[in-house]
Amino acid sequence: MPTQDELRNVMNDVAATTEPLSAATVLHAGKRYRNRRRLLAAGGAAAAVLGVVAGIAVLSPGSPDGTTGAGDATAQLRQSVVALQDGNYTFTRTGAYFRQDVARGTIALPDGYLLDHAQGSTVMRAGDNVFLKYVGGGKEQLEQIKAVALPQVPAKDRPKFAEAFTALLGPEWIRTDEKRLTDTAAVTEQSSLDYITQFPSAAQPDVTGADVLIKAVTTAERDGNTITGTLNGTEVDENLGLLGPVDGPDGKTMSYRATLDDQGRLTELTVRPAAPASAPAGPSEPDPDLVITISDYGRTTAPTAPPTSTTLNETGYDLLARDVD
Repeated sequence: MPTQDELRNVMNDVAATTEPLSAATVLHAGKRYRNRRRLLAAGGAAAAVLGVVAGIAVLSPGSPDGTTGAGDATAQLRQSVVALQDGNYTFTRTGAYFRQDVARGTIALPDGYLLDHAQGSTVMRAGDNVFLKYVGGGKEQLEQIKAVALPQVPAKDRPKFAEAFTALLGPEWIRTDEKRLTDTAAVTEQSSLDYITQFPSAAQPDVTGADVLIKAVTTAERDGNTITGTLNGTEVDENLGLLGPVDGPDGKTMSYRATLDDQGRLTELTVRPAAPASAPAGPSEPDPDLVITISDYGRTTAPTAPPTSTTLNETGYDLLARDVD
């Protein structure tokens, strides 16, 4: 969620301009500031758009010294993500370039899922019902944002804006429609939801990003349950928001480390970002490693619907869809 300093910066920006407030910009302040820092550190600007079989294989034993050849290791690495297609696992993800960090993702298809993003938004499906908790900034932050935003909209519209802010920033879950959330997130470079994780489905049960990263692997060497090597970042769809701008030679030889469990299933994947071809003058903040962890294959349970929830009015959907900087 936005910190007090980030909210203060946004409010100061609003106070210094005569332009009408884009109210959803305030809602999305924390995430926009976070990704601006990443863009500045990387020295580039990439458009972010929303991106998003069965069985467990036991890996063949390695050579007597505990290592395997590149061909075997690559095949084993690709086999390690097959179990994700069952749609039952728990994961975390940090360091994705244009995606919120996932503090905890529990996927239990077809019954439901929960995607708890570290920067605020949480989406949950329990049975046929989908719920959103957008920011939950607390009463004080809600009142601050209302005080800034409401005076800048026509008086006749203030009640519906106030209702939308209360739903989006309040403590209650919002009962919503998954398709509408997906459509809202797909409003390129404007949606407040364009940084969240793709929702899992029967057609796309793996939303960790591990599968597409491993498909780009070019070299692999196994030592025990660890496989290391390089991958070609230029082969990873940039619209998935996993890697930063891959515009230099290092992008084709990004290093990774994968850890497998005793059944050959992926439990952790770490990818080191490539250095950009050009960087801005002066000090810059390096991008963090992209780290995906996976656990509880076949043992993850679907979330339970919250006992109470509120609804989001049309103004709320509009705010989510038209967040612009």
